[in-house]
Amino acid sequence: MKQTLLILLSCMLGYFSASAQFQGEPFSIDSVYFTAADTVPHQIVADTAAAPLWQIGNTTKAVFSTGAMAAHGIMTDTTHHYPVSANNWFTLIIPVAPPNMILDIWHEYQTDSAKDGGIVEFSSDSGATWLNIAYCRNPFPGLITQNFYSYADSLPTGEQAFSGNSGGQVHSRLQFFDCVMVKKTATSCDLTYTVRRPLYIRFRFSSDTLADTLSGWKIDSLKILGATCPGYVTDVSGTLQVAPYPNPAHDGIFNFPALERENDLSLDVYNMLGAKVYSGKYIHQLNLSNYAPGLYFFTLHNPRQQYSGKLNYL
Repeated sequence: MKQTLLILLSCMLGYFSASAQFQGEPFSIDSVYFTAADTVPHQIVADTAAAPLWQIGNTTKAVFSTGAMAAHGIMTDTTHHYPVSANNWFTLIIPVAPPNMILDIWHEYQTDSAKDGGIVEFSSDSGATWLNIAYCRNPFPGLITQNFYSYADSLPTGEQAFSGNSGGQVHSRLQFFDCVMVKKTATSCDLTYTVRRPLYIRFRFSSDTLADTLSGWKIDSLKILGATCPGYVTDVSGTLQVAPYPNPAHDGIFNFPALERENDLSLDVYNMLGAKVYSGKYIHQLNLSNYAPGLYFFTLHNPRQQYSGKLNYL
């Protein structure tokens, strides 16, 4: 409850700012493609309900079987129409959310308008509390959206959602705008940012008790983008060239290169679930041999810059 109140308060404070627009110069961090029925991408936590609704694979639903990206996706059942009283989801886990993170969503939907629909929620406390994107968005600069559901798209539960017929594929975007001005000295300010580690984004489908023969919600791909802060000045150029080696590593030992002004840098390392396995000063050798093999994420940061990367421990 405390976390939710803090998020809502930050949104309300942002209400008095200028009109919202996407901020910074985007750069690609990661992409998630749902391309095979037997494969769940490592960033995705599948629905563990007794009767899971979300499935990955090809679709035979006519409304979803046209278009350049319609062959594959994650959807509310690849064959059958969605059931009544659904409340099923899958979660995208971003262990290290870059500053001003943008999420691109390619998707399409067909539901009973204002009765059933798809909801996008986020959590910054590892899933303890969830907040609908609609509660913290335009005109609030804390969360900026494009081609998202409006306040008029409400389900009987009162939740805003993607509802009705998308009329084909839709490109929706959302950005967590977290660059802020902070006091540097008595007479000056500096541009910095807060880092959400980890950030969870949940895609939840909800239906009422009336049966329909509609296709539901299908998501073709997700793309995670970082974006620099407006007016952002890079002062540790070496971090843009960081390439730990060997990578992948069979023994869990990764070597990091010497960097200019590295004493000002901190290093954080997370596993695929967002749990922190190392946090401290920048070091030249990182030993993960006491942890399970898998994909890890690292971030280097100082008060003015962040760089993120991956470590593959085989």
